[in-house]
Amino acid sequence: MHACFRQFAAALSLLSTLGPASAAVHFFSDPASFAVATVTIAVDGFDDLSGPAFLSSPLARLAGPFHYNVASVLDSELHSLFATPDTTGQSIAWLSTDIAESVIRFDSFGGVVNGAGGYIFPTNFAQDVARGAITITAVFPSGSYTELIADINRPQPFAAFLSDGEPLLSLTLGVVQPNDGALWVTIDEFSLGSLTTVDEAPASLLAMVGCAWIALCVRRSRLGRASY
Repeated sequence: MHACFRQFAAALSLLSTLGPASAAVHFFSDPASFAVATVTIAVDGFDDLSGPAFLSSPLARLAGPFHYNVASVLDSELHSLFATPDTTGQSIAWLSTDIAESVIRFDSFGGVVNGAGGYIFPTNFAQDVARGAITITAVFPSGSYTELIADINRPQPFAAFLSDGEPLLSLTLGVVQPNDGALWVTIDEFSLGSLTTVDEAPASLLAMVGCAWIALCVRRSRLGRASY
């Protein structure tokens, strides 16, 4: 009896060291397919960001039941984000960076986020959609995944990653700089997806983000567009 118990305990110990099977990570270039693959989805269209305006990094945001931080990062240092008017007339504002070489990083997700993406594209100094290439990198507990979308010559291509069993740790967007001139990575309609049903964000979190937004508005009024 004791020998059987010891064997059973040893088997349980071995199973615990194996851990769960690796989750599969999928890349989506179609927003409808990304939405169908999720149970809960929310979109942050940045409609409250009236550009042009500087935005402090990291910026706390809410989208449906999810919350997250977004920042402009260059060489591990935080820089200003930039809300730029949508020059195509399809939405109110896009989210970009102040410095062309910076990337946009989304992290600190709340609400069981398994994937994210959006309409990602390069813009030029005039804040128009430009021809170029962008990169999107998703980091999950099992590792990182990167896609290069080259030769973008149409506005707002969609790109997103989704894991079928792991939480998303971060999503980073970048642009490949051309030999002449400069490009800024830009996103519209940031989409967050979960494989579970997620409750709405608590009122305390809404109040916290609201206070941060008031402080940002005060700071924004003192800034000018210098380095774009």
